[in-house]
Amino acid sequence: VLTSCGKVQTIAPPDAGPDASVPDAPPADPCAAPILPENFSACLAPHVCNIYTRCGLADFSQINCEDFAAFSLSNDASLLAFAEIIAQLIAQERVTYDGTAAATCIDTIDSIECKALFGSAVDENFITELCPAVFNGTRDPGQSCAFDLDCSVEGSRCLDPNNPYDEACSLNQVCVSPVAVGQVCDNEVPCVEGAHCTYVSSANDTNEICRDGG
Repeated sequence: VLTSCGKVQTIAPPDAGPDASVPDAPPADPCAAPILPENFSACLAPHVCNIYTRCGLADFSQINCEDFAAFSLSNDASLLAFAEIIAQLIAQERVTYDGTAAATCIDTIDSIECKALFGSAVDENFITELCPAVFNGTRDPGQSCAFDLDCSVEGSRCLDPNNPYDEACSLNQVCVSPVAVGQVCDNEVPCVEGAHCTYVSSANDTNEICRDGG
């Protein structure tokens, strides 16, 4: 009665804390979409190793995938260095990153057929060719760059146009777009999609020219 008349203050019972009968929620999966950029390399590594093992291309049973530096994700970055490089590129606004596309990329790698690995489908641009939507460069053709991933035009290379074979030592690297049909090409300066680089001989010289047809 006193409580209802407002003469005695009601005291709330002490906090009993969380209900011990309710289990804690499981920790969030770092490899679920959208994948944070700092997690992409670690999420990707076991899937890359799995497809190589599944298709009989390598034996990773004694190798930690994240330490397998020999496999290159692009012309620039192995699994060992990829996370650090991407963090730098994003911080410097040289690339944008799509975490949802990153999760889709991993699904794509899991579903690739082994026969696609034997030939031109897998090379040093394995990830960036299979999953071009994950990273998008912000440097236009002719602008300075440090990595292929910096470049905004798909298929571009970051190189010194006057010395394309000395990438490591050049300080004059710029984004170079793929070469159009009929123009000179080589292994360093690739052709546009749907074309291929082939030798063309003349009386005075032998060049590699982009021709229609992959």
